[in-house]
Amino acid sequence: MNAHAGKAASVHVDRQLGARFSEDGGAALAVSPALAIDQESIARFCLSADTALTQDLIMLCGAIWWADRKVTRKRATAWARRLELTVPAFEHKALAVAAPTLARVLRYLTGDDWIINFEARSDMPMRVQGLPFAGPKPAAVMPFSDGLDSFAQYLLLRAEHPDAEIWRVRTTTRNKKKSDEKLLHVPLSVLGIDHPEPSYRTRAFVFFLFAALAASASGANLVVIAENGQGSLAPSLMPFANEWPFRSTHPVFVRRLEDWLAALLPAPVKFVQPQLWRTKGEVLALMAEAAGSDAAAWAGTQSCSNNHRHLFGAGGCGFCGGCVLRRASAHAASLDASGDAYGFDAASTSLTLQDRRGQRRFSDNEADILRHSLRSMREFTELSGCSDLTRLQGECMDIEPAAPDAALKRLMRLAEAHRREVNAYAATLPQAAVLRAMAA
Repeated sequence: MNAHAGKAASVHVDRQLGARFSEDGGAALAVSPALAIDQESIARFCLSADTALTQDLIMLCGAIWWADRKVTRKRATAWARRLELTVPAFEHKALAVAAPTLARVLRYLTGDDWIINFEARSDMPMRVQGLPFAGPKPAAVMPFSDGLDSFAQYLLLRAEHPDAEIWRVRTTTRNKKKSDEKLLHVPLSVLGIDHPEPSYRTRAFVFFLFAALAASASGANLVVIAENGQGSLAPSLMPFANEWPFRSTHPVFVRRLEDWLAALLPAPVKFVQPQLWRTKGEVLALMAEAAGSDAAAWAGTQSCSNNHRHLFGAGGCGFCGGCVLRRASAHAASLDASGDAYGFDAASTSLTLQDRRGQRRFSDNEADILRHSLRSMREFTELSGCSDLTRLQGECMDIEPAAPDAALKRLMRLAEAHRREVNAYAATLPQAAVLRAMAA
């Protein structure tokens, strides 16, 4: 338990997908339904939904997701919350044994204290007609977003396995496309939450768990996580303000999740991060070389974290961390960026941008986002010249306990490559351009 505790809440999910919820010792409130589970999609997703453990893990995943979104943080006083869950389960004994491991996984990911209890279900597991995909097992399953990293890794996997399928798992049903490849959608949603907690640190847990279920059911037993080294490691090394380090693709979280699942699934599912020690620019260069003309579609991907209301159309804002890194990385990989559209001109010397309403000044919030993204880019470049390696050595001991010195060497090489790419891109901008501040 943290010394400065935030909110405390208990959530009891029932087998009818409702929830009883109380916060800070207050009266219990009933929410029904709290979860929506698409059984037909699960049958397609997991080949069949007739295993008790599959249904238990989906219910557990939903309860964790719901609690994380329902209980808002007291950011002014403490980041951490104390979240106690009770979830019905058929395989409650096995899940209870593994529950302390799961609590540590979630603690590392979210910064919250989790207590997870299971109660026995008296009903029978639901039998759903399986809808198996025809053909051989896939080479791998990968969590897939509209992002550039996912796109690049997918093309790299296709080049590596030209005669095999790569199954992709998405968190939303937006932009469904017909494809010869398997494009799966998480068949779970949360309900009854009017003002969700925006940090949503369990998103990676939801995403990766369903990818693991698909990998297990298909027989691939392999999940490939696409994120580059900057995205996987920098947010943990350089947390923002009083927030918990962002660890959605951090290798320690991934390893702990793999270990927890290994204690439950019939066969171990391996998680791999092939781009962990590469910059985004290096990944894009590999993509361009391996994928040929298919790589040209990269401009249709998304990297923006600041375009939720589509103010900037199909492109991005141009000044959030995702957009700034994308710009520098595309330059490093010598990609044709003429079709890459942003609201903020990279050559701009003032805080003005263009959105669907026309040209305007940055809002205060947008200016804060810009300052944070530039500072983050610059701070990671400065790691390559860091003289006090104590904190980095501790991080590397967690990443590779058996070879921390080798991990530190890789991390320093990554930071140096990032520095070169950022400085090279910044040098192409006018001397007074706002984005030049990203360089060290």
